[in-house]
Amino acid sequence: MYIRSPTTAGPIRRQRSIVPRFALLTITVFGTGGLLAAGLILMSQGTFPAVPIYFPRGFVFSTLLLIAGSVTLQRAVSYVRVEKQRSFRRCLVLALGTAVLFLAVQGEGLWALVASHARMNETADAVTFISVLATLHGMHFTLAILFLEYILVRAWDDAYDHEYYWGVSACAVFWHFLAIVWGGILGVFGIAWMTYLG
Repeated sequence: MYIRSPTTAGPIRRQRSIVPRFALLTITVFGTGGLLAAGLILMSQGTFPAVPIYFPRGFVFSTLLLIAGSVTLQRAVSYVRVEKQRSFRRCLVLALGTAVLFLAVQGEGLWALVASHARMNETADAVTFISVLATLHGMHFTLAILFLEYILVRAWDDAYDHEYYWGVSACAVFWHFLAIVWGGILGVFGIAWMTYLG
């Protein structure tokens, strides 16, 4: 939102607190993700096998969602560079939507992984290690969501344009990094699974 400066010809940005909007967005995103995860867990109870190493189907969907969010954020960067503000904001909202779905699907996948292993009544170092890695990735993803929420709230205040979009680029790079790390976690999971099958 802009107002005219009495001393200059151009507009200046009106300073508004982002804290209430950021807090409301955070509660909405994590609340929605948590409710969706709980719904998926309730729908999938008892549908997974009791095996030492179980690969949750949710991990496949969460991988696709992470890639979709990463691509969407890169598109947001390209739009802000050419001052297509509406498309830029739309991409940020879509990326946040994929983040909410990722939270839900990843939460159900982690629950299925742990629950399947618990039904075996034994400990497996590979499953424990993969669960820890996936949980750590989830913690980093939480930071990525908070970063994206901040960028989105600032974008609605017209904080980014073709001259200043460093924060948007940094957010996109962070998401790309998370996608690569998740690929590595899935690789470790794949090795453990093949070792079990072999």
